[in-house]
Amino acid sequence: MKLLHLLYDFCNLYGDYGNILTLARALGESANIRRMPLTELSGELDFTQYGFIYIGSATEKNQRTALEFLRVYRDALKAALDNGTVILATGNSFEMFGKELTEASGETVKGLGLFDFTVTRSDERTVTDIHAVFSGTKAPITGFINRCSAIHGVDSPFFEIIDGIGNTPDDKREGIISGGFYGTHIIGPLLVRNPELAQYFAELLR
Repeated sequence: MKLLHLLYDFCNLYGDYGNILTLARALGESANIRRMPLTELSGELDFTQYGFIYIGSATEKNQRTALEFLRVYRDALKAALDNGTVILATGNSFEMFGKELTEASGETVKGLGLFDFTVTRSDERTVTDIHAVFSGTKAPITGFINRCSAIHGVDSPFFEIIDGIGNTPDDKREGIISGGFYGTHIIGPLLVRNPELAQYFAELLR
């Protein structure tokens, strides 16, 4: 099983590398991790060779830079999803996969457009613990969020929030699942703090 930690050098806050290590441990000896830094995003890339792609959190500035680099590979990422690759994006990295992102200044930036949700950013940052449930696991999900954005237009959320906030301050639904794509603002790192969720992804990949 080939796992890709995409932009591990650029989108890797909060010990995010622990997520890919935890998943590899759950998969056992079959797991083979490749770490792809920003400098390797060049030429033609085939993401369909990977069973799982992970991309972690970034600063808002780095997120914008990462988006510009990934824009070239939008169709390659879509081809991977269509081919059965599972993608997990945590923190603000999953925002890049939506239709557009509007900055607090009013500037609107096109996202990768793989999904129809939109992002609005504000000057107010929310940092809080999260307790949630996911239909794929019995144990509750724990973690925290650190964000200055809201997500609009998600029809299939990843989590139901027990304590904390969802995609918007008045929403009790958080993240997105669409096909093989899983996106969430919950960090911690997510799979390290929630081993049942790591096992869920391991079973999904077997």
